[in-house]
Amino acid sequence: MWYNKYTRSNRFSKSGNQELCPSSCGFSRYLISAVPTVIAMKNGQEINRFTGLKEKEFIEKVIASLLT
Repeated sequence: MWYNKYTRSNRFSKSGNQELCPSSCGFSRYLISAVPTVIAMKNGQEINRFTGLKEKEFIEKVIASLLT
């Protein structure tokens, strides 16, 4: 699928870099009120977020802007 380009082939989300926790552990900590919620973090600080289903083009644009 198109999202594999970002989720499986980059240094930010390789298997082993992910912390596994119970499903409720981050909801209050990161003020998540709906799913899916995507939060971009840098040095432990939130730099961008979006909630809800988004089109492929929107997600690619957000990721590209974060990587530049």
